[in-house]
Amino acid sequence: LIRILRAHLLEGMLSEADLREKASVTNLNGDTLKLEQDWFSTSIGGASIRSYEINTTNGVIHMVDKVILPGK
Repeated sequence: LIRILRAHLLEGMLSEADLREKASVTNLNGDTLKLEQDWFSTSIGGASIRSYEINTTNGVIHMVDKVILPGK
C-alpha cells in the first residue's frame, strides 16, 4: 500500500505550467512517469489529470482519474 501511495507523490510543488514543460517526472518510489499533453488535458503515467492545482499548506494536489501502480 505504501508503494502505491508513493507512486502518486512527487517531490516539490509543481504547477500545471511546470508539468506542461516536462516530458517526465520521478515519483517518490523512484519510478519515471511519462507526461503526455494535448490541447485539453495532461496525463501522467497513463492517468489523466482531472483537477489542477488544489493548493495546500505543504504542496499542490492534482487529481487523477485512476490509480498509478508502482514499477517493479
